[in-house]
Amino acid sequence: MDFSHAEHFATHFDDASRDAWQKPEEVLRLLAVDFTRESDIGPPLQHRLTAEQVMAEMQAGGLTAALLRETLPKQYVVSGTRPR
Repeated sequence: MDFSHAEHFATHFDDASRDAWQKPEEVLRLLAVDFTRESDIGPPLQHRLTAEQVMAEMQAGGLTAALLRETLPKQYVVSGTRPR
């Protein structure tokens, strides 16, 4: 999995969660929550990823990715699960 954007995601994680980025093969489920490109709040546009980009990176890393229906008004949630 390409973790080039991990720092972006990890900014809201605690220390234990950040450790997971060091051993991606041990991650069983990963939830990514980010602002949509259309949102009027959040990080600058050049730092935002689309849900499709996040899903592609998860899939490239061997995770099954899905856009969850529990989206927030200005954010999306993507779930990545490693097959057992």
